[in-house]
Formats: sequence, structure tokens, C-alpha cells
Amino acid sequence: MIDISFYQVKKTYYQKPVLESVSFDLHSGAKVGLIGRNGAGKTTLFKLIMREEAPDAGQVILRKGLRVGFLEQLPDHRPGQNVKRVLEEGFSELLKLKADLASLERSMTETPENPALLRSYGEKLTQFEAQGGYTMDVKLSEISQALKLGPLLEQPFESLSGGEKTRTLFGRLLLQAPDVLLLDEPTNHLDSDMLEWLERYLNLYDGTVIVISHDRYFLDLVAQSILELDQGYVKHYEGNYSWYAIEKEKQDALQLQQYQLQQKKIKAIEAAIQRFELWGSIGDNEKFFKKANQFKARLDKMDRVLPPDHGKLSYKLSLEGTAKASKKLIELEDLTLGYPGVTLLENGTFTLFRGERLCLIGKNGTGKTTLFRAILGRLEPTAGRVKVGGSVTIGYIPQDIEFEDPNLSLHDWCTQTLSLNSGEARNLLAHYGFRDQEVFRQLSTLSGGERSRLKLIQLSKNQSTLLLLDEPTNHMDIPSREQLEAMLSAYEGTLLMISHDRYLIEMMATGMLWLHDQRLERIDGGYADYQSRAQAPSPQNTPGRRPVESSKPTASGRPPRPRSYQKEKLQLQQVEAEITSLEASVARLEDELQRHASDFEKLTALSTELADLKARHNVLLEEWTMLSELIDAGAGQ
Repeated sequence: MIDISFYQVKKTYYQKPVLESVSFDLHSGAKVGLIGRNGAGKTTLFKLIMREEAPDAGQVILRKGLRVGFLEQLPDHRPGQNVKRVLEEGFSELLKLKADLASLERSMTETPENPALLRSYGEKLTQFEAQGGYTMDVKLSEISQALKLGPLLEQPFESLSGGEKTRTLFGRLLLQAPDVLLLDEPTNHLDSDMLEWLERYLNLYDGTVIVISHDRYFLDLVAQSILELDQGYVKHYEGNYSWYAIEKEKQDALQLQQYQLQQKKIKAIEAAIQRFELWGSIGDNEKFFKKANQFKARLDKMDRVLPPDHGKLSYKLSLEGTAKASKKLIELEDLTLGYPGVTLLENGTFTLFRGERLCLIGKNGTGKTTLFRAILGRLEPTAGRVKVGGSVTIGYIPQDIEFEDPNLSLHDWCTQTLSLNSGEARNLLAHYGFRDQEVFRQLSTLSGGERSRLKLIQLSKNQSTLLLLDEPTNHMDIPSREQLEAMLSAYEGTLLMISHDRYLIEMMATGMLWLHDQRLERIDGGYADYQSRAQAPSPQNTPGRRPVESSKPTASGRPPRPRSYQKEKLQLQQVEAEITSLEASVARLEDELQRHASDFEKLTALSTELADLKARHNVLLEEWTMLSELIDAGAGQ
């Protein structure tokens, strides 16, 4: 059964096409990841599904009676409402029925023998019972417990953190019991525990889910197919994000080949046009000009193939740093942090060595950003001390980036903050993707991702020996995240980051620093090692025991870490996906060989293609065997 159908949908804003010709069908129960660059039109597509906007052309068809629920990326303010009141909005239809029943009861008291009132009351009462009207309190209690909202029910919604607001609005959405969930960046602001709960819930959810997300790890675990929105068009890929990445690479290679062939054809036609126009001018012959115009008409009617890199990032992030620093960059000695009545860290002891790349992880509200503020000298410890190495230069990107004067233009900010002349400022901004008139935009108009990019410009001039990054991939689309990963991979200094982006953690982190129960605990390995440790606490983590001090560094400056093999596991998943795809292609070709057994030329071409596929299949099987043995050997250590 089809829940949602788009047919040749077009949408334009301010004469700029956002959706060109979008067509796809989504069946009941589908779990779909909607991806694309920031500004590609993903939120517009959601608005069309919710009937908040109408297409300029084409059709958006929803199954009759379909109930659609939406989780917005930026929660509204809701002044004066507490958490419980926001959750109860999920029962809006039931609460209206309840009010109608109460009104009818009052009317029946006045005119008890009115048959129309009795009939209406009976119909509404049946509807109220069928929709679970008598279990509202039970459902609200269950959702509050699952989302850990119980202690927050009486708190003002406005006072909540970003993660708490997201959980509250998701709880309201679940109480609506929609057939389709539209989720816009649901993983933003969620800690690792809530992320894992959300993934389990969505995998068990019976309805249709469409999720806008730049979290590749999350998409791998939840999405069964991917809708890629690019340049106004949608492409539908079966499989999760890793499968999509493989198929996308193949299609890009094919598209590049088609683009190059078309460019040769275009150049040949353009050369013919020039020849006919030249001959027409020399011989004053109208026939040649008519012929040239015929070729021009062919060019105008031609459907242009874009190169596969069209629409991708036109800049590269770069960051100069140095590994030259003290052997010990940061030392925490019996550090206690907190606020009046609240202790976040007690007697924390930790050493950050030169060359390490650690991820500081923990639940929201445990004090991760507070620890960063203490390291930066912006917060006085309650007890203990933070010792920063004498030759350490710290570069810091906060989670929420603000500017002293938001009315400054990018150009003026560069000249004033970085002491550059106008030409130097424009060249530097262009290197980071701010070109032409963009350099005169006010800082207040920048998106979260653009603010992060501007902060990286500032860091690029500082020669930092240590980077402190607080949720650096928030607000970044997937291409920007990949650029950031490439930049951090090339960075020669030391890295300490707060992040719930598990893909980034597996790519970058050589170890984890877990802040929990007012303690700091080092975990050598990646995110999978942290998960194992968090699910099976050791006696070292019982109250009254001091956490283990970080292990000694190796000659390279980094302490040894046991391998988590998470990168190899991701590679194994990609290899398995490609093997499955190849096997399907081999089966298709073998069927075609039987159908064309009497066609020698066709048979030869198919046989050659089949041999190539089988050769690639053998290579992949060898790679799969090697990766499997490597992972199994690591697990046995």
C-alpha cells in the first residue's frame, strides 16, 4: 500500500527552482533517510507532505485518512507551558472529544429525553474509547518514563536544554500515534543513550518513517532506503547509507562517462556551427546559416548531463597546526567542578598527552562543556587545578558560536579579527567558500554550519597545538562533515572533542574520555569499546574508587590502545553490500545469456561483462575473508 506519492513535483522560491521534477512512491512501513546539501529542499519536501505548502506543478498524493506527525529541527518557544502540557498536545483530538462529551452530558442533564443528543453522545463515546481515551494517563506515563521526562514534567518548556526539548517534542509526536513520522534532524542534541533508544524504537515502529539526517551512523542503523535530493531532483537508493555510498560511487562513474561523451558531441556540434557560419559569411549563402541554426536548435533541445561533482562543495577546509608542544598538554589534578548545590566532577584526575585524539563523551548535563570551560580558564574549579603545558596553544570551537558584533560583515570581521587587508581577507574567505557578494553578508545571517566554517578560518591562523571542539559537526551537512574529517586527519596537533557523531568518533578518536557519575574514566579504543564499557561497569567504577589514571604514552606520544576494528567492520559492511549487488548482476547476466544464445555478438558482449563481474566478485570475496579474519582475531585477543 502506497502512503505517499510524488509525481513530477516542482517548487520555486523567489524565482529560484528548489524542486525541479520530483517523483517517488513510499509504501507503508518504509524507513527512509532523506539526505542532501543544506538548502537542497529537504524541509520543503516535508512541508509539501504536511500540506503546509502546495506544489507549483505536479501532484503530492497521500493515502486517504493518513495521519502525519512532524518533529521539527528547531523547537518553538511555547512560553508559559510546562513539559506535561506540551506532551498532552499529542492528545489534542482526544481532549477535544472529551470536552465534547462533557458538553453533551450537561445538555442531556437539561433535556434527558432528546434522542439526537443521546445518539451523538453514543457515537462520540465509541470514538473516544476506540482511540484510547481512557488510557491517556497511562500512555503519557509510559512515554515519559521511556524518554526520561518524568522529573521534568512540571518544568517550563523554555528552560529545557536542546536535547530535553527534542525528547519532549518526540514524546508528543508518539502520543499522536501517526501513520507517518517526519523527523527533521532528530539526533541533534541527543546523548548516546537516547540515540540508541531512538534507533531501537524506529526499527520496531510499524509505520512509515522519513528522517532528514546528516548522521551517517544513525542512517546505517535505521534507514532501509535513501532518498537523495540534489539539484532539484530525487534519486531513490535501496539499502542503508553505506549501500547508498557504494551505489552513488558507481553512478557517479557512469555519469562522468556520459558527461564526457556528451561534451565531445557538444564540441563537435559547436565546431560544425562555426564552420557553417564561416562558409555562409564567405559565400554569402543563406543555406549555410540555416544549417548552423539547425545545429543550434539541437544544442538547445539537448538534455545536458551534469558532471558528478556538480553542486558539491567548492572549497576545502584546511587547518595549520603543529605537534611541537609539551609532552603533557593538559593535567587535571583532583579537579572538582560544579555550581552551588550541583557537583559535576569530583576529584577528577587525567592527563592529555601530545598527539592524542580523544573524544569526551557522556550524557547531556554531566558537565562536558563545563570541563572545557575549566581547561580554557573561563571557570574557576571548586577544588583541585587544571595545569596547561607552557608551550600549548589552544584553538576552541564552541557548540553555539556567537560573535561580539553580529552586525559586522564577513569581510570586516576578517580584517579586524585577523589583521588582514581587504585583498587578503577576500582571498582567505574565498578559500573557505565565501565568494563574491557573500563576503558582505552580516555575521548574524550565517547558519550554524557557516559559523563553524568562519571559526575554522580564525583557527587556521593560530598554529594551535591543541584543538578543543564542542560538537563540531552540529548543523553540518554530510559533505561538510567529510571535509571536516579530512581536515582533522591532516591536522598534526592534539585533539580533544565533545561529540555524539559516532561516525566522526570512529574516524578520529584514538580513545574515549567518559564523564559519568561525577568521575572521569579513560577508555582506550573507539565508540564500540565505550559501549561495551558503559553496558558492563567494572568494580573500578564503584563509589569510593578513584578512576584509573591514563596509561603511559608510547614513543610517538600517544598511549597504546587496543584495536576496536570498527573501521574494518564498516568496510566489511560495505564489501558485503557490494557482493550482494554483484551477485544480483551476475544472476541477471546469466539469464540474459540464455535468452540471447543465438545472437553471437550479444553473447560475446554479455560473456565479457560476466567475466569482469565474476573477477570483481572473487576479489571482493578475498577482501571479505581477510577483513573477517582480522576482526575475529581482534575479538579473541
